[in-house]
Amino acid sequence: MYIVGAVTTAGVRPELEDDVISQMGVDSMDEVKFFNRLQVKGRIVHSKAYKRVSVRNSYTISYKDGDDTKYGQVEVFVLASSPLEGSVKYAAVVLPFVEQTGFVCPMHEVLNVFPVMHIVGWNQPTTDQCVVVPVDHIKEICVCMEFKDTGIVYIANFPNHIEKD
Repeated sequence: MYIVGAVTTAGVRPELEDDVISQMGVDSMDEVKFFNRLQVKGRIVHSKAYKRVSVRNSYTISYKDGDDTKYGQVEVFVLASSPLEGSVKYAAVVLPFVEQTGFVCPMHEVLNVFPVMHIVGWNQPTTDQCVVVPVDHIKEICVCMEFKDTGIVYIANFPNHIEKD
């Protein structure tokens, strides 16, 4: 894991500050620094706050939450140092997608499986609540396909990351 670019004191939206403070285990936002790009598992993940992207929407990610895989969009990356513990925590402030709506293709009648497992429909993330995801829980960048008329967002894992030899 490598931070790409500058670390600043410029913050997160005010409605997300309480979530960041409680989930990072700090007393105030003064203990938190922010950055916009992170290299993880050989790929650059951008935050939504980063404006000079060359790869569009490289802020939609999949991440581990216990035994589950969840999806969201990185608002910004944070780091907080704990002088008492002598450690630094790195995390992503993520707006999680909620209420999975189903797969892009219906279940196959004969085989009883979903033929396209790597594309899943979700409802838009809420913009007033976030989860703080440790950077080592980020699995990969995903493709986000938004269809404005439907209100459903389709998230796709890259097929070449799913296939096994």
